[in-house]
Amino acid sequence: HLPQSAVQICKYCCTKLPAPMTVGLRYMALSDNQFVSIPRWVPELPCLEALEMNRNKLASVPNYMTGATRLTSLSFSGNQFTVFPSVLFTMTKLKSLNLSNNKISLVSKEVCLFMTNLNSLDLHNNRIHQVESTRSMLSHIHNLDLSGNLPSVSNTFDKRVDEYNTGVH
Repeated sequence: HLPQSAVQICKYCCTKLPAPMTVGLRYMALSDNQFVSIPRWVPELPCLEALEMNRNKLASVPNYMTGATRLTSLSFSGNQFTVFPSVLFTMTKLKSLNLSNNKISLVSKEVCLFMTNLNSLDLHNNRIHQVESTRSMLSHIHNLDLSGNLPSVSNTFDKRVDEYNTGVH
């Protein structure tokens, strides 16, 4: 049972949706559809805090999403991303980000420089071959899942985490 501030439209093979009529919408799930882009009206929802668009056909996050300033949780698992969407760096309130099961190959240091409130980052089952980490990344991302990527990525990053935690730099 969803609260009145939530909408769930999943498994309908949608490609487009009209703007929802509620201004108090806080959570929206649009998973298991055929979206190739995030609906243009999403950043106009003044109370939206969580958006799930898993298993669609998204390959990028459009620039108009910089207006979605209240988002604290995003989930784009199982889409067609090949790069970490740089538009997400402007979403400074994000606490949880799921980009698992895509085709991302690199996690740049900008993730930790600009996404300072991010404490959960799920990147499992991508094609990541490099993680550019810094001390700040290690201090604020408490849940980082890199499993299912190239074996050297998880091992190298785990070693850097251990060195940071023991004070060996």
